[in-house]
Amino acid sequence: MFNFIKKYSDYIFAALLILFSVIYIFMSVKTHLNFETYGWDLGVFDQGIWQWSKFIFPYSSFTDLPWLADHFHPILVLVAPFYWIYSSSITLVSVQALVTCLGAIPLYLLSKRVTKNRLFSLVLSLAYFLFYSLQWSIFSGFHELAFLPLTLGFVMYFYETRSTKLYWLSFVLALLVKEEIGLLLGTFGVWILFNDRRRWRQALASIIFGFGTTAFLVMYLMPAIAGGAYRHSGFGVLGFSFTDVVINIIKNPGLLIKAFVDSPVKINTMFVTFWPFIFLPFFAPGTLILVIQQFAVRFVDYEKVIRWTPYFVYSLPMATIMAWGSIYGFRNLQKFLKRYGKKVSKILMFTVISVLFLITGLQQILLHAPINSIFKRSFYRNEKWMDDNRKVIGCVPKVASVSAQNNLAPWLSERKYIKVFPEGLIEGYGYVIVDLHKGQSENSFSFFGSEKTGYVINDLLAREFYEITCKEGDAILLNKIHDTEGKLNYGFPLEIYEK
Repeated sequence: MFNFIKKYSDYIFAALLILFSVIYIFMSVKTHLNFETYGWDLGVFDQGIWQWSKFIFPYSSFTDLPWLADHFHPILVLVAPFYWIYSSSITLVSVQALVTCLGAIPLYLLSKRVTKNRLFSLVLSLAYFLFYSLQWSIFSGFHELAFLPLTLGFVMYFYETRSTKLYWLSFVLALLVKEEIGLLLGTFGVWILFNDRRRWRQALASIIFGFGTTAFLVMYLMPAIAGGAYRHSGFGVLGFSFTDVVINIIKNPGLLIKAFVDSPVKINTMFVTFWPFIFLPFFAPGTLILVIQQFAVRFVDYEKVIRWTPYFVYSLPMATIMAWGSIYGFRNLQKFLKRYGKKVSKILMFTVISVLFLITGLQQILLHAPINSIFKRSFYRNEKWMDDNRKVIGCVPKVASVSAQNNLAPWLSERKYIKVFPEGLIEGYGYVIVDLHKGQSENSFSFFGSEKTGYVINDLLAREFYEITCKEGDAILLNKIHDTEGKLNYGFPLEIYEK
């Protein structure tokens, strides 16, 4: 078996890469067709990339900001040419699934080089593909961080191969993924400094370039683009800006320690992050500095507590970091076990690989991983309400302004003016589209809620501000017939900007 793997491991890896790319692309598209993608997680990006594909500097009507003022992700320009082939949210979720899977390539190459164990490299790749948080990221709409595993992975690989030019190319591409990535790359520079002090110049340059880029983007460039403050400031009790947080922690370091343990959600997130990789990074303690950095930037945020969880995109960087730490942890185990003789060492290392393989499978069962949906009959359903939605979506004029229910917005986001309902009502948007069928997830109505949605729709019709222009089942398209400015006064706000 070992000779077979040694000879054909590259082909096996290629097969795994193709298999999971196909599975994740298929499941991503089907999730969208099932109306389980949302305006805040997909529509925002679809609108921006659609504008890039039209050679327009993107402006987001969802946030009322220039696109790069919300998050700085110019790497998404690379997706625009795919829109010349097929301009659709389907293209976007497909690209995300593919590029996330491609993130396994640098990890596989790095593992082969560092551990010299092809079986481990294959199993580690499988652990990456099936990492719980990676699956959540792929199936929760679209996020720019999908490009991080590939770019960060090659930063790590080219560091190991001492390919300086390719290292810096990957470094720059990673910085273009999102404004906060400089913090992670700067921390990688700190790891370089401790890992090999002979490369202190590269380490120092990485630290300065990484931290400096994030500081420049958040403190100067993005506010300049927005014409105001950085939109994602506000960390709750620890301060308004990232600078406030740093100063407060320096004054009282205990705040940082507390931030790691003051919630069972955080403790569970850390455990769920480590055990799928059988805690291998602990055998390479230096690699934990990147883990600590990632947990820290999430756990000190007391405003957006959803970042504490292992769900959605927030834990995606951990897929690469955990695998990377596991590679060096496995190598250190190899070195340690060699003292017990070649035969015993091989047996013990094979045991470690076997446990990693078994835990990877067990993870899918114990955590009810999203990929399990592929085996459920309900995943392949096409119910009447879905057909109703598609028919009513087809009634919306292509250039009209639309206030759309959260799960309908990604189907209509390739236009200049679109918001997630009820936003857009105050501005007097021309059309409103909702699906009021019973039994659907409240995520379809985020962040407003089904009860308020039904109430406002009935009020708009009763007061004859809008009229029904297209209806199929419980899917309704409303057309504005009277001005609403200053006339919509409810006991709750109609502005629900995503946080």
